[in-house]
Amino acid sequence: MALLATTLPDIRSTILALPKAKRVRLLNALAGSILEEEESLTNEQLDARVAAYERGEDKGIPASKAFAEARKRAGLPPRA
Repeated sequence: MALLATTLPDIRSTILALPKAKRVRLLNALAGSILEEEESLTNEQLDARVAAYERGEDKGIPASKAFAEARKRAGLPPRA
């Protein structure tokens, strides 16, 4: 029975020793789990914001301002 790697360098070495196909499967599984966690967190945040808006605790902002901010963050020029 093989010993499990317990330190990050040992884990990294163990993973890099795997055949490419297994590393790709592992990468896909890890990326998928991260995306699922991010999506869940985003949905929880969205639900909380909608609930606050519906309770009147958050007035929100106009869509034009929200889109302008999104364009700015994305590095896009403002709409004319």
